Amino acid sequence: MPFISVTTSRNISSEQAERIKTGLGKRISIIPGKSETSLMIHLCGAGTMYFGGEEKPCVHMNVLLFRKADKEAKGKFCEESIAFVAEILDVPVEDVFLTLSEYDSWGSRGTLNHAS
Repeated sequence: MPFISVTTSRNISSEQAERIKTGLGKRISIIPGKSETSLMIHLCGAGTMYFGGEEKPCVHMNVLLFRKADKEAKGKFCEESIAFVAEILDVPVEDVFLTLSEYDSWGSRGTLNHAS
């Protein structure tokens, strides 16, 4: 199950939220074995955020993946997702950041799953 958390200083309208959900849902399939059907997304807007010591419009996306993924696919996902979210939220692309972590264990449906 991939999980994406999007935190921004910008307000997120319901229309923008729907566009982000749909767009990230499409983009997660860039990574082999990942799809929107198992994707969980968290959106948090209108927060106070500082970058470079200044309060400014910015975005941080945190992506969690069960199992290792191909480096090239992660790079393409990162590039496309940053550009997409920057456009939707009207934040300069240089002020949008994405961290990606991969895990060998992931709990769901009351059990712990392990990568083989």
